[in-house]
Amino acid sequence: MIVYRTYGLTLESNEPIAGLVAIDALPVDCTIRFGELPPIIDAYCFAYADKTRFVVARDGSAIWCTWETTAEDAATYLLGPILAFVVRLRGALALHASAVLVDDRAIVFAAPPGGGKSTLAAAFARRGHAVLADDVVRLEPGRRAYSPPISAGAPEPADYKSAIP
Repeated sequence: MIVYRTYGLTLESNEPIAGLVAIDALPVDCTIRFGELPPIIDAYCFAYADKTRFVVARDGSAIWCTWETTAEDAATYLLGPILAFVVRLRGALALHASAVLVDDRAIVFAAPPGGGKSTLAAAFARRGHAVLADDVVRLEPGRRAYSPPISAGAPEPADYKSAIP
């Protein structure tokens, strides 16, 4: 099993997840099983047009996934809407946004798809600011912003710096 930390969650997966960096084992919040679906259970089901399917346990403690395209495509759904949904199930708010660090403060850019969130984060990266999150930003009640490390589905910093001429 491979363990990852992203969006404030510790994940254990039976397969590598593109875009994440494995860590040493920690207590696990959510298990992910690629290539299988559970027996019929009371759960949330997500079916995409490309035949990628996810089943999420009602408490967000487990995710199952099958796909007919590539594991990388499945990871894109997992690191975006699926984990954002799990974050929400666990009581935090997940924004479709990017975040950067400026003067020890997080600045969050929320917009619809194609609204320029990643481009704006890349522009800040070119000016030497850390990119905290791309695509999903987690906010918890009663706390200031919490964002995942850049390995959480975001391109590597070098990719950001080359994204803006």
